[in-house]
Amino acid sequence: MREYIFWYAAGDHKHFGRFRHEELKALLQLVVGTDHGLVTSTRDEDLPYAIVRLESEEQARAVALRSVLTYGVFELWEHAESLEELSKRIDSFDIHGKENFFSKNTSFCARVRAFGKRFAHKEILEIIESVCSKLPFQGNVNLEDPDVQLWILLDYGHRDKESDLKKCFLTRKICKSAREHLLSKYALQKRLYLGTTSTKAELAFAMANQVHARPGSLILDPFAGTASILVACRAVGAFVFGADIDFRVLYGTTEPGKSSDLIAC
Repeated sequence: MREYIFWYAAGDHKHFGRFRHEELKALLQLVVGTDHGLVTSTRDEDLPYAIVRLESEEQARAVALRSVLTYGVFELWEHAESLEELSKRIDSFDIHGKENFFSKNTSFCARVRAFGKRFAHKEILEIIESVCSKLPFQGNVNLEDPDVQLWILLDYGHRDKESDLKKCFLTRKICKSAREHLLSKYALQKRLYLGTTSTKAELAFAMANQVHARPGSLILDPFAGTASILVACRAVGAFVFGADIDFRVLYGTTEPGKSSDLIAC
């Protein structure tokens, strides 16, 4: 079992709050069959990340490619309470099983992502140098399309609280989540018809994930409205049905009786 970090798209717990944890929990149940590998709990809702133990990188990737409330998933290599401690731990870092990442034919780059604090470009370079310069890379640096992306993830907590570094991680990026693609493709601005309460794509896909919508499943929304949730469920392969007391939103018209105004949602 390996540990992976799912870094939330929005670290603020006020932004969908426990939806982030529940979405990840549901996707683990859907993809892996169990959520027992989820290390962090609902009590850790202030954290901008979740740590999950999984058997393979493929499982981590499959979960991320359904998620809309995470930024991406990273394989956890090392962690510490401070950058100084992390740098010391790199001195004894065991590359067993990771030799391919350090070979001459493997390009790489290193990046920094922090929650609760911003850094100047010079500070970012100093952080990368303090941590990554001790790793035995033999390949070339490639900032555009590297074979390996190392990410140093830093958690400084919420800005309205103490700003000291709480946790830092050395990780290898597996992939970005489906968030950017799905929220762009299914944005409300691209819909042909909207109601006053149309659900945004982010929340709709989070709900679809929590009900385990998947190819072959059957989803009924008895209060469909303009069908945002059903659109999200259908996008992941489910068969969908909906009903609503206001037939105008179902037909996509504000004036009853005008069949020429009918628009598919």
